[in-house]
Amino acid sequence: MKELTGLREEIFEEGKLYAWLKSYCEEHTLPQAQRALIYARKMHKGQTRKMDRFCSEQVPYIVHPMTLAKAAIALGLSDDVTVSCALLHDVCEDCGVDVSLLPFDDDIRRIVGMLTRPTEPGLTVQERNILYYKGMENNPTAILIKGLDRAHNVSTMAYSFNEERIVEYIEETEEFVLPLLDSIDSGFPQFSPAAFAIRYHILSVTETVKFCMEGMWL
Repeated sequence: MKELTGLREEIFEEGKLYAWLKSYCEEHTLPQAQRALIYARKMHKGQTRKMDRFCSEQVPYIVHPMTLAKAAIALGLSDDVTVSCALLHDVCEDCGVDVSLLPFDDDIRRIVGMLTRPTEPGLTVQERNILYYKGMENNPTAILIKGLDRAHNVSTMAYSFNEERIVEYIEETEEFVLPLLDSIDSGFPQFSPAAFAIRYHILSVTETVKFCMEGMWL
């Protein structure tokens, strides 16, 4: 139980994640990521993640983008733009910030814009998904951050989604996210090892969940 407690602190403790990322950004001279860490924490203040069985308290939402940033660094995706975009990827969608008003450079604004779901009225869910995922298909940074985002979300979906939402989420993952990650191999082979690791994580989780749901799977 002591080891599990330590794991919970490592994964869910906002202060430890923040301190680690702050130290990393300072040590490796990532000025925009330093500002993105502060900005994202401020913008997501008061927001929480869905509850799951691993944690008895509400998890601050900022833990999610900070986890993506640390995972990106672990995979060698440690440049200033990538780490910044991992930290900022939900700010516009969840905090009502216009992409054009993000106080960061054009590269970061463009990639965060790609990672923000379209809000055009009158679109079906499928049309919105097609527009969203097509918008990032030629940008490896956007693809890899989306992959990390999905990997983190599928890791806890079994405890925070109902069965219908799990099915929908896995179907969307298989139709859109995994093909995007597959495209890295031919389009951006220098990122193939990172894409492989993300695909492996996603498939390990989704296939296990599908197996456990056998008999009720659509």
